[in-house]
Amino acid sequence: MPMANDPVKLLVLLGARPLREWEKRAVDAVRAVDGVAVSVAQAAASEEEGRRSALGSALFRRYVNSSTGMLADAAPGSLQVAETADASTADAILLLAGADGNGAAPRHGVWQFITEEGEDPDRLPPGISAAIHGRTSVHFHLVDMALDRSLRAGCFPVVTSDPQRTAAIVLEHAAQWPAMVARELAQDGAAHAHGHVPEPLPADPPGNITMLLHHIGRLIGSTGMREERATDGVFGEWNIGLLHQPIHMLLREEGSMNVRWFPSPGKGKGRVEPFGYLADDGEMNVLYRKTDNVERSGSIARLRPKPDNILKRSRTMLHLGADHGYPYTLTIEGRIWALRTDAVNDRTEILRVNDTNDGMDEALQLLPRALFAPTLFPHDGRWWLMGTRNPLPDAELHIFHSASPFGPFIAHVQNPVKCDVRSSRPAGTPFTHDGVLWRPALDASYPDAYAVVLNKVMELTPDRFSEQSHRRIEGFPSTAYGRGVRTICAMGDLTLVDGLRSPVVEGSKANGSRRRKRRHHHKPEHGS
Repeated sequence: MPMANDPVKLLVLLGARPLREWEKRAVDAVRAVDGVAVSVAQAAASEEEGRRSALGSALFRRYVNSSTGMLADAAPGSLQVAETADASTADAILLLAGADGNGAAPRHGVWQFITEEGEDPDRLPPGISAAIHGRTSVHFHLVDMALDRSLRAGCFPVVTSDPQRTAAIVLEHAAQWPAMVARELAQDGAAHAHGHVPEPLPADPPGNITMLLHHIGRLIGSTGMREERATDGVFGEWNIGLLHQPIHMLLREEGSMNVRWFPSPGKGKGRVEPFGYLADDGEMNVLYRKTDNVERSGSIARLRPKPDNILKRSRTMLHLGADHGYPYTLTIEGRIWALRTDAVNDRTEILRVNDTNDGMDEALQLLPRALFAPTLFPHDGRWWLMGTRNPLPDAELHIFHSASPFGPFIAHVQNPVKCDVRSSRPAGTPFTHDGVLWRPALDASYPDAYAVVLNKVMELTPDRFSEQSHRRIEGFPSTAYGRGVRTICAMGDLTLVDGLRSPVVEGSKANGSRRRKRRHHHKPEHGS
């Protein structure tokens, strides 16, 4: 482990092309890491590098070069750059602005950003080609080319109507990755690998005709592709139901998928995101988000399921207004509490179910920032608060911890700990089985077919977090609401779930065709 008087030496090598704003942010971030000494130098441009330009058609090159924000040129003179570089004394090298490693092999590697096509992000910015070709997610990587390993990776949602915005969001997020790796070096003396360098996808920058059609689509206000906000997926023919087995049985492929769905919520209505608790009388209660698909509004309501599957009229517990739902429920010292995101006022709150079990008491603030799908649970002597944040509410996971369930909460050292639209956003209750912590997470990479991924948590400490995806549950085939799932909630020997109504055709065939299509496009993870 490096000593306090022996800082990690990181050399940033710049190539011949202009430095972009996101790359300058990456340098600024590593310079702010304690125990890291950063030097910046201009590498000699190779003849091949000088000939490089954006890939694809003339229209595509013009589109890429017209970018602003994160993709724009950094202000001249914003970095102090040395004329020569001594790579032999560096512990690690970070390549930016199109630089190459020139065969350097420091002991902690040569770091480089690459797109899922294996390209320099300046030549083929992440997400632009994916958006124009209609893909719903895009991968981006920080890799160690010298040691053939991935240092950080993310899977991001694609904004189909604005590909440049997708690139800007990806690059703004990824600009923090070198600082995270440098912090690991300073603290532990090693950078933690997250798998091997992935095999690149074929580079497919669109041609002139594709680009022209895309521009026409933008001018008339539509790209011909579906685009979702983070919360739009709760609207539709969703219902909630009971699975008569404990939640850990879903870790097995042979676990039962025979859900007993509650009676239909009625035309134009929906039920989603169920969380259960036991009332003072020992009866099971379910808090859930009740939606109106016509008004595009909702509320938090309560049901009391009966063995005969007959439901009395639900009771409204909380009107949502502009807030978000996801009434994550937990018991603290015998009292029932539920979490709420106040997106308007940018805060996360906790509310107590009142003594008469027909409403909520006044909210207490847990965190002065809005977390989507907020999840609070005890583990290893601390309380952990998890959720996602804007601008990537379906992908960017943040963690906070405290000695008390009511705070104050401290941000995790690695925040955001993960960015993956396939397995970040919480989707139910974490649970422990055979001494292992498991975390359900939402796969929102296909907005018309949500799934839940069961993640095995490998590390969870105030300065460490890692997890591996174990099983992906795409829904409950051959049932009335088998088309997708958003939430899986432990309730003792029972499990609460939600589901989207299946097509009129036979459920197994409908769901089977969707699974085949998604698997075709689903890229395996290389670590978290």
